[in-house]
Amino acid sequence: MKGFLELYSKDGTLFFVQIDHLTGELLGHIIDCFYEAGAKNVQIVNSITKKNRPAYLLFIDGTKADAAKIEQIIVEECGSSGWHRIETCHRHTRVSVLTREIKVRTAKSVYNFTARGKVMDEDVKNIRPEYDDCLKLKELLWEKEGTAFPLRQLQKDLAELLRNEGEELIL
Repeated sequence: MKGFLELYSKDGTLFFVQIDHLTGELLGHIIDCFYEAGAKNVQIVNSITKKNRPAYLLFIDGTKADAAKIEQIIVEECGSSGWHRIETCHRHTRVSVLTREIKVRTAKSVYNFTARGKVMDEDVKNIRPEYDDCLKLKELLWEKEGTAFPLRQLQKDLAELLRNEGEELIL
């Protein structure tokens, strides 16, 4: 793939935290706090720790500039007294966003819709529709049509439409 010939790098900071004392509800709130503090991505993985206790592993992808804010959340919200902070080099290829105005045609009506898709290194055949747009389309169809279209089918249909430079999605 040509994209791997042109990798771009950014300095990053990865935080690794082990939690064995918080509920799922609190973890949901904590994820939001990390994003508000500048985290680029937050992942939580279930695990089993010493004495067979259920636990979670948190991976927080951030930057050096946001490290102090992220660490404050680790202490104050997670209640953790220790974590790992790893300086990283985030590698990625060129990504662009293709935007296209399309018509969505159903048995009842026609709607104008703006669809976006991520393209890696100008390789349109592997376009991925933006999740938020697929969700907006699902909500629009529910509101206007009263029909629940499966999200994964809308993602597939939008990808096909964008890949083939289509202008109309027929549902």
